[in-house]
Amino acid sequence: MEGAPEVRYGEPSIPKPAPEQKTASHLVVLTVCLSIIALALVLKPQGSHLQVGPAALPGLCVLKQTTGIPCPGCGLTRSVVSAVHGNWEASRSFHRLGPVVLVFVLLQVFYRLVWLGLPAFRSKLDRVGRILDLALLPLMVLMFINWIPTLLETFGWM
Repeated sequence: MEGAPEVRYGEPSIPKPAPEQKTASHLVVLTVCLSIIALALVLKPQGSHLQVGPAALPGLCVLKQTTGIPCPGCGLTRSVVSAVHGNWEASRSFHRLGPVVLVFVLLQVFYRLVWLGLPAFRSKLDRVGRILDLALLPLMVLMFINWIPTLLETFGWM
């Protein structure tokens, strides 16, 4: 049939993003990750809550405040803040995956800075980016696995 597009099997049909779209997405992820680190530096862990200067911040988990049941991310902010301030023991006590999340955020920052700063290496760095993107899925699965003992403790089954 004349004029019909040629179909190639086994090739992805998803168009590649334009270079400026890719740069914008890297800038967005970099901004989010740097904001997480900046906030973690500004916040101070104080017992079971966080503080900005003299003011204590209220709990952030809507699920726990409304139902009393902690969510999979309960304690994650306090954990990351504690880890940024070098208190690894407190970090692990607030959330077992807090240090892992912090390392993930730092890897994202490093990767995005290198990708944006060294355009000649972008094609080589794309594989690293795909690995970091794919690492988000196991991290989310680990969050839910980590939630199981927390739920068992909450309901007194452990």
